[in-house]
Parts: sequence; structure tokens; C-alpha cells
Amino acid sequence: MKNKTKKIKVRFCPKCGGTKIIMKAGGKMGIQECIKCGFTCVIFPEKYIIIRDQMKNKKIKAIIFDVGGVLTKVNRKYVSGYLAEKLGLSLQYLYKKIEPEHNLLNRGKINKEIALKKISKKLGIDKKRIEEVWSRAFRKTHKKDILMINLTKKLKKNYRLAILSNQTIIQDKVMKKLNFYKLFNPIILSYKVGTRKPELKIYKITLKKLKLKPQECIFIDNMKKNLIPARKLGINTILFKNVKQLKRDLKKKGIVW
Repeated sequence: MKNKTKKIKVRFCPKCGGTKIIMKAGGKMGIQECIKCGFTCVIFPEKYIIIRDQMKNKKIKAIIFDVGGVLTKVNRKYVSGYLAEKLGLSLQYLYKKIEPEHNLLNRGKINKEIALKKISKKLGIDKKRIEEVWSRAFRKTHKKDILMINLTKKLKKNYRLAILSNQTIIQDKVMKKLNFYKLFNPIILSYKVGTRKPELKIYKITLKKLKLKPQECIFIDNMKKNLIPARKLGINTILFKNVKQLKRDLKKKGIVW
């Protein structure tokens, strides 16, 4: 990323080095004052300073976003904890029983009804009850991050936006109701493409759908392990922590909005 620079002349305070100089209010005509320290003088010395303007990184054409924990605020209790509590089970027991089917659902390798039937048999709980609580768990633990959505709306003016997310069909139905998918194209969901992060294949599918080179994209995720395969392919990456940090890191990469 290149920076455009220009040299400008400014007055500065010899006492504190401040460059915000104003005419002293209520004083004699021609007396100037430093806002920073209050020092007054008839004529402040001058110096040249270099101004650097960040230029747009023209190589970047698309920004790819994870969903949970990036575009949505996720309750740390998360889905499994909520599900365990509402079904009256320990988290460890629930995880052990549903993990095989959940992994298959995440990759779209099993029909939802078959998966729920198997889980129902393992837990001894009606499958309709399981699906109902599971869907509610996603609604309760995922809330649209308004600040992030506002940022994506601004970014969309200059870049293509995509989603790359590990999801089951149950989660996808809930996420669609948050009504922000329309900002993104393509939307790559693990259960639809038969592979999930951090498997290399899903990143290649995303690049193919975008019809872009790896270096033309930035991928944003809140989990380090999901960024490693992207970097191996040459995709620029940002580990998401919060909106303020993301904006700072995007600017470092020459992203403008």
C-alpha cells in the first residue's frame, strides 16, 4: 500500500511543541496563543511537517466475513450450553451424544430429520422438542451486531462482500431472519458445500465463487485456526476482536469506506 505525502508549513510553540496556535482572545492585536500550554508570543516560529494520506489498496476487491462472533454478537454461554440447560442435561453428556450428528449436519452429510431422529433416540427426548430448543438456542445466543452491519454497508460501496461460515441448516434458518444476508454475495455455508473451516477446500470454493485471486481478498474470522488455511492460500486475514480493532486493521491494509 502506497502513501501520498505532502509537506506543509505550520507555526509551532517553542515551549511545548504544539501546533494549534490561535489569536489570543481579548488580548492585544497580533498576540498569539498556544492552545496546548497557553504560551503567548507575537510571532511563533514555523516548521515544515509531512502529512501522509492513506491511499486505497487497489489490489483488494473482496472482503469475506465469518458470521458467529463477527457479524453477530454471540453470548458466551453459546448454543450447546443453552441447549443442555433447557433439555436438563450436562454439557459434557450432551456434547458427547450430539457431536457425531452435529458434525455431519455441519457438512451437509446427513438429512436434518435423520440426524434429529438419531439424537432423539440417544437422549430419549422428542425430536420436535430438540429442534425447537436448538433453534431457540441460536436465536437467544446470536444477535445482529448493528455496528458491524453499518460498517459492511459502507464497505459494500467499494468492495464485494462475502460470507464464509460453518453452519447447519438449523442455524441458517435463524440467521436468515436477522436480515443481513442481502448485503453479501456469495454466501458460503458449510452444510451447503460439504466441507467446513478450517478445511482447505471451503476456502478454495469461496475463491472460485468470487472468481478472484487469494491476494485480492481479505478474510475476517474470530478464530485463529480458521485464518491459518486462508493465509496458506495467500488470502489476507484479520483476526476479529471488536469493531474498533477491525476498523484499525482494515485501514492498515488500505481499505477505505
